[in-house]
Amino acid sequence: MAHSKHTIKAFDSDLDELARTIAEMGGLAERQIAEATAALTTRDSGRARRMIAADATIDAMQRNIEERAVETIARRQPVAGDLRQIIGVLRIANEIERIGDLAKNIGKRIIAINGEEMPPRSMRGVNHMATLMLAPCGMSLTVSRAAMSRTHSTFGRGTKTLTACAQAYPRSFLPT
Repeated sequence: MAHSKHTIKAFDSDLDELARTIAEMGGLAERQIAEATAALTTRDSGRARRMIAADATIDAMQRNIEERAVETIARRQPVAGDLRQIIGVLRIANEIERIGDLAKNIGKRIIAINGEEMPPRSMRGVNHMATLMLAPCGMSLTVSRAAMSRTHSTFGRGTKTLTACAQAYPRSFLPT
């Protein structure tokens, strides 16, 4: 995260730590999306369960980022660009957490599908959407909030497509 040097090195350290944590959180969300895609295309319920459990880590990281950001604002009283930077980190953390939640929801659907076959055409569409989602997720934190919103929007469209498949093939999505 690019920022100007401050006279108080602790403030720079706080900003660097927020940037490091948000980058780590983004990497976890990227892995969640990849795992969701792999579990869906292979109908791997075990992988889906592990993916669902891993969402708790992303949730905890978001809470940690929020606590650190509020603490930094209270202690350092940033203004202008510094405050916008911290608020941006909070917003990005919220978007990444939502991406993790959507991946977890796909994991739950995979378990509900329970090994049933889906038409190959649908699976090609899922793989294509995953490729579109992973490209922006792989970028560094310097990517703007607009890119993160695009990723979230693309992931939301993927979830809608999965829902449409469930409606077209309801027997495949019923729990047994």
